[in-house]
Amino acid sequence: RKHRAVSPPIDNRCQDSPIKPYTGIPESCEVIVRAGLLHVGAVYRRGESEPRFSADASELARTPLALRQAVERERNRPLTREESEDFLAVQAKLRTVLPADFSPQLDRALAAPLLTASRPGGPRVSSAAARSLSTGTVKRPAQPERGTTPPTDTQNAARQHRPDNGPDQRRGRGK
Repeated sequence: RKHRAVSPPIDNRCQDSPIKPYTGIPESCEVIVRAGLLHVGAVYRRGESEPRFSADASELARTPLALRQAVERERNRPLTREESEDFLAVQAKLRTVLPADFSPQLDRALAAPLLTASRPGGPRVSSAAARSLSTGTVKRPAQPERGTTPPTDTQNAARQHRPDNGPDQRRGRGK
């Protein structure tokens, strides 16, 4: 008897509710840390080679919400002017290459403020707002629970969170 391979049905939950993968990442960080399933957790800013947050398993065991909070902190930081311009350029390119079915997601109510806010002299746009446009939703992700604060000794604090004036945003990224 020959067996025929059958593909599993396609899961469209992410397309139907694009907020689920967005909120799922910080939630997954918390679950993974609490279950002790990683040796090191780190959060990087796009285009940088140094992490904005890094902690080993013992540090995360003491502060289980630290990784989740680092992800959310990075998501909610304001975009620089250059990042805003790059975001808008990507949105414009998507409009030319994606099927028409995706246009409504790009045209959501949040698009108008983002498209005007990044013009010279306009206000800075948070990365969370930019991502909510690109995922096609205006729903804001859930805020993390307040937990214990990360260690305050200078060696760990410097390694765990680097201020926003880090290396060039574009380093390591080709155009």
